Amino acid sequence: MGNTVSCTGSFIDRNTVLTAVHCVYDSYYHKYYQMWAVYPAENGYDLPYGGESTTTAYTPAGFINSTAPKPGYLSGEQIPYDFAVINLATSTSFPNQLPLAFTSSVNDSIDSVGYPGDKSFKSPSGYYYYYMYKSSGKIVNKFSGIIEHNAYVTSGMSGGPVMNPNNRQINLLIVQLPMALI
Repeated sequence: MGNTVSCTGSFIDRNTVLTAVHCVYDSYYHKYYQMWAVYPAENGYDLPYGGESTTTAYTPAGFINSTAPKPGYLSGEQIPYDFAVINLATSTSFPNQLPLAFTSSVNDSIDSVGYPGDKSFKSPSGYYYYYMYKSSGKIVNKFSGIIEHNAYVTSGMSGGPVMNPNNRQINLLIVQLPMALI
């Protein structure tokens, strides 16, 4: 509640979540957000694997040492560094970790997966609840190890995986323009 920001991430092992660094660090005001809560496979009110809060994240210096052009936005120079790793204190019982694929090409089909804010709902108690959403598209450009795609992505989906048809994350650095913070 209050100044809550929602993002998406993916487990890369039983206690490590990959997400976008702008979900854990504000590069305009140069400060980390206070804590993060991870709710694997949230489905509205249903939290099948519970949740865990943490304050441990690892972020690239290239992002931390840069400044956003204005609140809520990223600069083009920040995009290659827009990833972070969140460590949970305990291993979760969540059974799925996404393997990585190291090749992708322009025109490849992709699925972007996340928890879009525009599809959330606010409960009577004031908390927001989310449903997972998948959007299909294609890679439209690749440059400097970054992919640009045309799948639907909105606030809340930042940090979520972009996967190939074999359900492998295809790249760690992903651009869906325009790139604004949530």
